[in-house]
Amino acid sequence: MKWLLNMGIRNKLLLGFGTMILLLLIIVIIANSVLNEMKASQDKILGEDLKSAVAIKDIRANQNGTRTDVLYIILVN
Repeated sequence: MKWLLNMGIRNKLLLGFGTMILLLLIIVIIANSVLNEMKASQDKILGEDLKSAVAIKDIRANQNGTRTDVLYIILVN
């Protein structure tokens, strides 16, 4: 550890900030890969697993539209 004590302040600062930047880059790379995995998982869930839920939502919307049309016909006549 004497080499650290014998270093100049400029070199110590460069070593410290360089280490921080390196750690930051590692964290960014790991976070980016995790986000990509999460996006792929979300796309799989929304694309494949929730098709029936989307279909049910569309059916309910069509039923509500039909109910509205029937009530409008009753109201007009």
